[in-house]
Amino acid sequence: MADYDQWALWWAAGAAVVLIAAALLIWILLVARGIERHARRALEAARRIEANTGPTWGLVGALNALERVRASVKAAETAHEGDSQEPAMIEEMGR
Repeated sequence: MADYDQWALWWAAGAAVVLIAAALLIWILLVARGIERHARRALEAARRIEANTGPTWGLVGALNALERVRASVKAAETAHEGDSQEPAMIEEMGR
C-alpha cells in the first residue's frame, strides 16, 4: 500500500504543477492582451496627434520660406548700399 500512496502523491504533485503552470500561462495571456489594448490606444493617439500637428508643420515650412525671402532681400539691400541711383529710382516709382 505504501507504493500506491507514493504513486498518488507524485500524481497529485504533478497535477498541481500542471495547474499552476496553466494558471500562469492564462495570466500571461491576459496581461499580454491588456498590453496590446494599451498599445493600440497609444498608437491611435499618436496618429491623432500627427494629424492635428500637420498644419503646424505647414507653418514651419512657410516660415522657412519667409526666412529665405528675408535673407534674399537683405542680400539685395546690402549689394545695393551706396548705389547713387537708388534715390532716383524711388522718386520715379512715386510718380
